[in-house]
Amino acid sequence: MKLDFRALEIDDRDLFDKILSGVNSNSFSKSFGSYFLWSENHKTKICFDDDILYIKYDKKNLAYEMPKGVNTSEALKKSVNLLLDYHAKTRGDINFKFTRLLKFEAEKLELMFPGKFKIEPERNDFEYIYSVEELSELKGKKYHSKRGHIKKFSKNNLWEYSALNINKKEDYILFFRSWFEERPDANPNEMIAIEKALKYYNELKLYGGMILVEKKIVAGAVGEKIDDETFVVHFEKALSEFSEAYAVINNELCKKIQNEYKFINREEDLGIPGLRKSKLSYHPQFFIEKYSAVEK
Repeated sequence: MKLDFRALEIDDRDLFDKILSGVNSNSFSKSFGSYFLWSENHKTKICFDDDILYIKYDKKNLAYEMPKGVNTSEALKKSVNLLLDYHAKTRGDINFKFTRLLKFEAEKLELMFPGKFKIEPERNDFEYIYSVEELSELKGKKYHSKRGHIKKFSKNNLWEYSALNINKKEDYILFFRSWFEERPDANPNEMIAIEKALKYYNELKLYGGMILVEKKIVAGAVGEKIDDETFVVHFEKALSEFSEAYAVINNELCKKIQNEYKFINREEDLGIPGLRKSKLSYHPQFFIEKYSAVEK
């Protein structure tokens, strides 16, 4: 079979969901939105073959994900060999690389191809998983600072939480653009992803919330369901003037979803020191490890 990669489209959601639903993980790798929203940034290309999903990131540092939807080791090995052959014929000038491998995928790869790949953990890609109940209640000494931020914000502002109403899409776009204007060094592709999230809000079945002060949006978060026990936050922002609102939007969002989900996935830190410090300060329950594998 010849692999014919193409751009990811919104109409791919149903088949994506069908294939990825079988993955036993709390990873955002099960979330169509995670792929679709960031497809421009990662230059994501996909290919379907008999309910097997192939994903590649067509950037300068070309990489692939492990084929998805493969039910047997024999079929998986065949699919990997198909990718290896495709790569050799199209980009044989650079080493073949798998990225974003879940731990069980990395272990399977080594079993199927012993010694063929150099497999390493990618700490910057580890996903942070938290207890929704803990982040809703913020009990105990370890959350003292978070309670302090919320108390300070509440003392200085008359605020309210509002679920995102897509009929007010333009208001949300203006809020997020304001955040980016405060941070000229931020990744501009993230704003593209946010605008896609708002454009396809209903089709992606997203849920978001906003913190308003005197009817002005000062913080917001948007995410989606991964599975019956996990919700993933794709975007969370607060204006610099209201920095304590980060703790508020996090807490309020968790309160709103606590009856539906056990875990909240706050994605990776990308190796950004401030982001890592912030994510660790919320005390993750566990990490979802991610690995790379480069053909030797």
